[in-house]
Amino acid sequence: MNDYKKIDLGCGLSKRDPESIGVDWVKLPGVDVVCDINQGLPFQDDEIDEVYSRHTFEHINDIFFVMKEIYRIIKPTGTLIIKVPHFSCPTGYSDLTHKSFFGIYSFQCFDPDYSKHNYREVGEAKFKLVSARLSFHYGPLSKFFEWMFNKFQAKYERYLCYIFPAYDIKFVLKPVK
Repeated sequence: MNDYKKIDLGCGLSKRDPESIGVDWVKLPGVDVVCDINQGLPFQDDEIDEVYSRHTFEHINDIFFVMKEIYRIIKPTGTLIIKVPHFSCPTGYSDLTHKSFFGIYSFQCFDPDYSKHNYREVGEAKFKLVSARLSFHYGPLSKFFEWMFNKFQAKYERYLCYIFPAYDIKFVLKPVK
């Protein structure tokens, strides 16, 4: 019996892994748990090994609340993987349901070692940022852009992101419990 439990938060019609528990606010094929994640997650404390979310966080009303819920349900050894549109994505601002936009530093406020850690907003939801990786989906040069701009992320965001816009960004975080 496999005790490794993972959820796909906001999976919609495209659950990443059939072994995952699909969570969404609409009952669709592949959705196992229907809930409004803005109201909480129906899982026990320290129950989940991996939380995966692809293009969901930009739709969330209160990211701090949802991060606190994820922190509550994720095991101390768990992993949180979040994919969201990068703020330079040309279509990011076209979707009127997008409420937040993300850059390489977006989740650092949850890291207790980060100098600007926001204890008031974050509360107990502490996560170590393991990685933030930009991706580009614009033809044959995409792999080169990914290699180059991920080596120099801060310079990319400051000087080049609107010339060579990224498609999305993948964050990997570990809970600090």
